[in-house]
Amino acid sequence: MRALIKRDPAEGFEFDENCPIDEPVGDECQIKVTAVSVCGSDINLWKWNDVARTIASLPFIPGHEAVGIVVKCGPEATHKIRQRVAVENHFYCENCCMCDAGRGDICNKMKQYGHGKGTTQGGCSELSNVSSKYLYPINSSITDEQACLIEPMGVAHNILERIDIVGQDLLVIGCGPVGLLAIACARGMGAKKIYAADVIADKLELAEKMGADRGKK
Repeated sequence: MRALIKRDPAEGFEFDENCPIDEPVGDECQIKVTAVSVCGSDINLWKWNDVARTIASLPFIPGHEAVGIVVKCGPEATHKIRQRVAVENHFYCENCCMCDAGRGDICNKMKQYGHGKGTTQGGCSELSNVSSKYLYPINSSITDEQACLIEPMGVAHNILERIDIVGQDLLVIGCGPVGLLAIACARGMGAKKIYAADVIADKLELAEKMGADRGKK
């Protein structure tokens, strides 16, 4: 299959037209990747800077915000062929104190798709093998590109559901993708007034489109 891959501790990715992929085993599904988005961390991975050396392990296929269609299933897979899915890139262990407390998002043994942590797999490839439990079925009419944003939206929703925002005023500082998605989530979760702050006027315009009451530069 064709894939981008990071093998060496240097700037850039390699394009491999014949990257091998195993058959899915256990509860794995093999997905045909239909869309993948670029995160700010992917820029660090490209540059292979200090941030990249902390969050990733070589070798790996980049792309942790990915969507695809199941094309093959391991014997214990819980999804069916042709199911459209979004990838959960945080591979929580389900067997540590944080997972036991329902905090798989900060699992002590976290592995990460697209970063070489516990798997070489990533979304910048034609095919990818992922455990069924890290694949979320998409049964709505949203596009694949929109579905890629489920991952960063989850980052925003994760913090908002841990604070009491119903009927409360909220200030979002920084209107990048996660900040904008936090505004949309907060509006849907019952926040009263939502204020947005950023130094770029265009981002404030987007913030208002996403549900902010007022933007402040």
